Amino acid sequence: MKSKLPIIIVLMLFSATVFAETVIAVQDFQVNDVESSAAMICSDEFRNVLIGRPGLKILDRGLMAAVLEEQNLQLSGCSDAACAVKVGKILAANLMVIGSVSKLGSLYYLNIKGINVQSSEIVFSKSASVEGKIESLVKLAGSLSSEIFDEHLSSLQSGASAKKNAVKTSTKVNKEKPKKVKKIKEAKPKKVKKVKEVKKIKKEKPIKDSPEKFKKYGLALGTLSISAKYNISTKMQSELKFSFDDSSWLIGSRFTYSLFNFGPIAIQSGLEIGYLHFSIFGLEGAGYYVGASLGAEYFFLGNASLSADIGPVFMDMKNTNMEAGFQESGVNVVFNTALSFYF
Repeated sequence: MKSKLPIIIVLMLFSATVFAETVIAVQDFQVNDVESSAAMICSDEFRNVLIGRPGLKILDRGLMAAVLEEQNLQLSGCSDAACAVKVGKILAANLMVIGSVSKLGSLYYLNIKGINVQSSEIVFSKSASVEGKIESLVKLAGSLSSEIFDEHLSSLQSGASAKKNAVKTSTKVNKEKPKKVKKIKEAKPKKVKKVKEVKKIKKEKPIKDSPEKFKKYGLALGTLSISAKYNISTKMQSELKFSFDDSSWLIGSRFTYSLFNFGPIAIQSGLEIGYLHFSIFGLEGAGYYVGASLGAEYFFLGNASLSADIGPVFMDMKNTNMEAGFQESGVNVVFNTALSFYF
């Protein structure tokens, strides 16, 4: 039986020369911890996206296998550049595409390279990863194929179109043009879907709340003060505070809100209002105060914490035991610390 190899190669060279097309051979991708069928599907998807693009001629896998069988060669196992160049020359291809598919945990990794058969230079190299099922990997192969065409192969369109017009493009080539539009439209949603999956993962990332959300009531001991606490929610807390010293005492209400957490540390803002009484240098009086604060609460145990805050406090006071009274008001900066227990 006579060999058909010369006829196949002549046909490949003739079609590529007459229509001035770049002949591309896509080798089945190598696998690592992935089923071989998955790599075959990915390489087919890569070919399908390029088929019909002006200026390109994509060799069929069956045709490639037939030519190499005549030379006692196989596509499988040929993963380096030197082997790819050798196979490309036998197939009369201008560009050889090789790649690999691997898996680590739940992530699939896809690496693709394009090698110039004449110069042995790497024309392009693309790598990407995707999380999910095997379907996501196949879509990724199509997206990379479209990206590679747009970035590295689309420049072949103008030259190829001019030469095809000079020799009066055949009806078969004209029918293939709509495939370009169809493939691009299919590839764009794939990129958008991948971005949405990444955003979804970020949104679902758990945020560690402070231990206070598990306790409703608390008791705080500060510098000459004692407070009763009640956690309205995991973010909001109310507090009834009583403070005293040698010459004055005060009672007030305080509300704090947890802005965000760093592990066991909660960053909080607060508002406080209350009544105060003083007795100093023979003067006795009363007034009110309003303040704001910013601080942090560190939960060193499941039900115990240390807190500190600082902020401006406006006070308005007047005496009540003299006819010619006085009134004084102003803003002071107050620093508070406390040891709290929740139960």
